[in-house]
Amino acid sequence: MLSLLRRGKINRKAIEQLAQTLTGFYGGAATGGKIDSFGSLKAIQANCEENFEQDAPFVGNILDKRIFQIVRAATRSFLHRRKILFQHRVDAGKIRDCHGDLRSGHIYFTDGIQIIDCIEFNDRFRYADITSDLAFLAMDMDYEGFPKIAQHLINSYVQYADDPDVFVLIDFYKCYRAVVRAKVNCLRLAEKALGEWGKSRLRRETDRYLNLAYQYAILFTRPTIWVVCGMVASGKSTLSEKLSKTLAIKMLRSDLIRKKLFGFQPDESMNVPFEEGIYSRGSRALTYGKLLMLAQDEIEKGASVILDATFGSKHNRKEALRLARDMDANIIFVECVSPAAVLKERLKERGRK
Repeated sequence: MLSLLRRGKINRKAIEQLAQTLTGFYGGAATGGKIDSFGSLKAIQANCEENFEQDAPFVGNILDKRIFQIVRAATRSFLHRRKILFQHRVDAGKIRDCHGDLRSGHIYFTDGIQIIDCIEFNDRFRYADITSDLAFLAMDMDYEGFPKIAQHLINSYVQYADDPDVFVLIDFYKCYRAVVRAKVNCLRLAEKALGEWGKSRLRRETDRYLNLAYQYAILFTRPTIWVVCGMVASGKSTLSEKLSKTLAIKMLRSDLIRKKLFGFQPDESMNVPFEEGIYSRGSRALTYGKLLMLAQDEIEKGASVILDATFGSKHNRKEALRLARDMDANIIFVECVSPAAVLKERLKERGRK
């Protein structure tokens, strides 16, 4: 696979076929009992701490001290914040007898797809969350310079396996895998048999793995503001609710905030003329101000948040961008669109109700 990637011979269809192959493999892999214990929070914490302890002698010499400390702190924080998710993965049967060493060098596109060289000498290295196995391959592809293809693989796997938790966990496990690769290189560098050229090459590789771990740590540590915007009746609330459930983060709806601000019940119908009453320009400014204040409260807790609102004003979009910048948060705008005929029919249905 690596050779094909470098020659530009891997297309989207091939990646989707690989995702289907992996979906079938993991779906039929053994789970339960002893295997499940390797997906517990305690086991994952032990694995991470073991990595950091084994890396410690090389910090300040081979490994950059500041980056190492950031990665370690981010890992510990994620494990603390996502305790429920790790247990959910065990309960959902997502801890499997995996490959253990899933890298592009072990995948062949021949008559179909052949994946070789799983770890056989140590069950512990195979028993893991499916996401951890996938993360090894995705991290390997990132390292080799193919991040977009890696992301397409993850997207395709989530679609075929119907496993959206992967999106929440993938950067954490990619970070873990990058730290493992850096550790292995450090141990090799400690061997006296290596010549100067070999040591120089390994040092460069180790720096790259540690920098990758740092990039992943920033992604899963920094909170994200999801701005789900678009025309009325375009499906914002439906998408926001599904996104909130998938990512296990809070959703803030401008409609509910507006009603609460002006003393109305959440389910109370609002038959108000355009840009009058609680939908006037002044009322809208108060609503968006409150929406962003509540979003700031979530970010200050270190949590991501979903904002469900039209955001039709350029001013309001700029204010959301400013909030993200001031709070050092990621921000993603998701515009919901529907054909005009669909919007009209939806609005008519609301009117009938």
